[in-house]
Amino acid sequence: MLYLIGLLLFIITLFYILSKSKKNKQNVSKYLIYKKEEIANLPSNNLNSYFSSGYHNKDTEELLSQSKSEPILEKIKVDFSLQSNNVNSHFNSDYYNNHIEELLYKTIEIRHFAIRGIRFRENITESDTGFFVGHAICEDNYHDKYAVAIFRNDGKQLGYTPKNNKRLDDSIKKWHSGKILCWGIIGYDNYNNIWGGDVYIPVGMPEDTINMIHEIIRRKERLSILLKEKPASIENSLNALKIHQEIKELTKITPKFDGLNHVFPKTLIPSLSKHLEKEKMWSKLIELEQYKDEIQNLSSVMASSTLQRINKAKEFLNIKE
Repeated sequence: MLYLIGLLLFIITLFYILSKSKKNKQNVSKYLIYKKEEIANLPSNNLNSYFSSGYHNKDTEELLSQSKSEPILEKIKVDFSLQSNNVNSHFNSDYYNNHIEELLYKTIEIRHFAIRGIRFRENITESDTGFFVGHAICEDNYHDKYAVAIFRNDGKQLGYTPKNNKRLDDSIKKWHSGKILCWGIIGYDNYNNIWGGDVYIPVGMPEDTINMIHEIIRRKERLSILLKEKPASIENSLNALKIHQEIKELTKITPKFDGLNHVFPKTLIPSLSKHLEKEKMWSKLIELEQYKDEIQNLSSVMASSTLQRINKAKEFLNIKE
């Protein structure tokens, strides 16, 4: 009789243990589903901190401490490990980057930025100072995921726009496939021993407008090279005047934007007229008369001396008014 009672108690106890174990497994399964949903609903910027904090492991351990089921414990750990790896892979993938909200400029204009990092470019020398034309290219690098590199047309890198400018990076990628025309100027401050520069980028402008701008700045680049020559030759000075006139005509049909301002050295015509007079190149001297608008903008002294030389040339060639 006692044997039967003991056997019955053993069976009841075994049944209780098995049912308890089954219930724990069900709780674990429900918990796992709940945690996955919780993770899915977390803001993206909290995911990494969630998986690195150990919070989920602590909760899971407490739940499973009642269960003594090592296989289930290992399954949960593996599952969360895989989930963590999947989330981290999203953070390092195009999937994650494509789901961040784009920041685009709301107005179309020529954007102006200081050029950073010129001093780190080992191949930049004094001969590189002055006006340049090139491209701004989006570049995701170790220091700045929104980096925009500035290159000259000959492929020489000058530096970068200021870092962490997501709006500029997104706008160039969205509207210009990651590469757009740019221009600017760099120089070296001998007193402070530092490099500096400025770059202009026509972000968001239509292709035909950018092409018109390119025609202007291409001439500005050529003009800058001609004006660098010291002392200036007669041929280069005459070419500089011709290019200056072309730029003026192009700017008349191009929308007005900051960054396309054109300044021409006022001393060029007076010094050129003096040089032509000295060389007795009378016909070339008379050609300066076509630049009357430029002459009228000179100081009264410079304008008067230039016109006197032109009239002198006419007298030598017997040209009457």
